[in-house]
Amino acid sequence: MERTLTPRALGFRMPPEWAPHAATWTAWPYDDEKWQGYLEPVRQELAGFVNTLARFEPVELVVHDEESERDARARLNGNVRFHRIPHDDLWLRDSGAMFVARPSGEGGSSWPPLAGSSTAGGESTLPSWTTRCPCGWPTFWGFGSSTRAS
Repeated sequence: MERTLTPRALGFRMPPEWAPHAATWTAWPYDDEKWQGYLEPVRQELAGFVNTLARFEPVELVVHDEESERDARARLNGNVRFHRIPHDDLWLRDSGAMFVARPSGEGGSSWPPLAGSSTAGGESTLPSWTTRCPCGWPTFWGFGSSTRAS
């Protein structure tokens, strides 16, 4: 009988939001209809959030298309990297990749980066139990380098 190892069986868990991490992932809003005509004020608020966050840690920003990337670049400064990936909304914990890590230490209180891990935009080899949706996001489990999606 063939046994399939799952992330849980291999000791992986989704770190809590307050765990140490290498960067915060978020996405730039792009759909005025989804925002019911309030896209501009939403972008203004998110720019303030991302610029503040980028003063303290790296931000990995997913942008939907050329227009949203151009808009985000014009508003943002600091330690922000851009990744053009189609997405559904800016709250990636609902619509993006999930990052998991193997806890170390007693009680799983430490979440160090995993050697050879990949992030949503990375090209590292994903485990056999990981698949990708057409936009390139891991759809079941992805290994994160101690990043969190916001």
